[in-house]
Formats: sequence, structure tokens, C-alpha cells
Amino acid sequence: MRLPIFLIVQNPTILKAPTTEEKTNIKQYFYLTNTDDERMNALRILLAKHKVESTLVFCNTKSDTQAVADELVYYGFYALAIHGDLDQRERDQALIRFANGSVSVLVATDVAARGLDIKDLDMVINFDVAHEPEVHVHRIGRTGRAGSHGIACTFFSDRQARKLEALDIDLSSAHEPLPSETYLDKAVKKPAMTTLKIDGGKKQKLRPGDIVGGLTGKGGLAGDQIGKINVASNWSYVAVRSELVKTALKKIQNDKLKSKTFRVRILS
Repeated sequence: MRLPIFLIVQNPTILKAPTTEEKTNIKQYFYLTNTDDERMNALRILLAKHKVESTLVFCNTKSDTQAVADELVYYGFYALAIHGDLDQRERDQALIRFANGSVSVLVATDVAARGLDIKDLDMVINFDVAHEPEVHVHRIGRTGRAGSHGIACTFFSDRQARKLEALDIDLSSAHEPLPSETYLDKAVKKPAMTTLKIDGGKKQKLRPGDIVGGLTGKGGLAGDQIGKINVASNWSYVAVRSELVKTALKKIQNDKLKSKTFRVRILS
């Protein structure tokens, strides 16, 4: 029978790692909105006021997700929705356009937003209060990353105040009045980038370098005027400065990529 082995250490030295508190760079705001019209109005005001490059809006149902995105588009905002009723191609295109800065607002459910990794997300808006405290924390944690500052806004009704109590939030001090509706009179900020879709990808042996080369040739764009490039199996996406999108479009239409002509169009 094998006997247990005991180690006896005399005068051991105990090392303790210093504890560090993680500082949050997220500023939270809570707005009382009791009707759908009040929430939509509040959403428009906040988007118009902050004019950030990227905002992720959370809804609790996919039907609300599409409805909110459609209404934002109606009012001139550059918004898209992702939810379970979209096919994979539509979902991929929406995520690509949001990530490359050609769409400034993405409306999503928690399920649809899984796996979404946007490093420079400026603002999160909870159009609906999350069902669980952990979900709320996860939502707002998508902004303010890597030392940057983020904004998290939550709409709540009188009936939902108890949900926020579970987050240890004192609404008497955290509740904010909405900014002035005069922000709605200002023009909607246009995204800095626009996405072009090229009907050619990895199967056509098209690479990011080929796209950059085609765009920066004689009479084309400078390298810093080209944004993110995504190459899929049979198509590619490239973001370019919005004011130069027509130049980029003509450059690819008139010139060839890898000695081949590819169809290209603006995603809108």
C-alpha cells in the first residue's frame, strides 16, 4: 500500500498579490419613458445630441428590433437591425457595415448581438430594460473598453423601477432629465465611411491587397481613405470615405482587379 507523502516547510514566505480595482470608464444615464412614443423620442434625442460614430441599441424582442431600426431610418438615421429572421448573408452585411463605420446605429436583441466584438463602441442604449442584472452589465460592458470612455443609457418605466433596484441603482440620484428636443432640429450626422460590395472573393483569388491596389492606382484614393476590407468566399466588402465613394466606385468599375472585371455596388 502506498503511503501518503507529507511535505513540511519551515518558516515559509507568503506572497500576496496586490488587489486592484477595475476602474470603469462608462457613464450611465437613466431616463423615465412610459410609452413607446416617449422611448422613440428619447432615442432620437440622444442620438442627435451625442452624434457618436457607433451606437448599439438593445431591444428585448426581434419584432421591436426591426421596428425601432425602421423608424430610425424613417427619421434619417443610418441604422440597421440584426435579429433571428435575417439570413446569414443579411446578418453578416449588417455587422460588417456597423464595424467598418458605414452605419452608425445597430439595433439588436441580446441573442443576435452574441459574438459581436466592436472595439470602439461609443454608446449603448437599452431601449428595453434587460430581464436580468447580469444581462444589463454585459450590455453596457460593450462600451468603454480598452481605457476609452463610453456612454450607457437605459430607458425605464414606472413599472420597471424595481428591476433597476436589483442593479443597486439609486434612481433618485441617477435619473436624468432628457436633453432638449431642439437637438431634433439638427441634421443627422452622416457616417464617415461607405461600404462597397464587390462580387468576387477568395474563390476568385481576390485578396485585400488587390482591392487596395485597385483603389489607389492612378487617379484613385489615398491609402488612408480606405477603411476595413472583408473578403468572403464569393464577395468582398471595402469601406471608403463617404465623400469619395463615387470615385472609388468608378475606379473599380473602369479598372480591373487582378486583370479581371468585377461587379461592384454601394450598400445602402
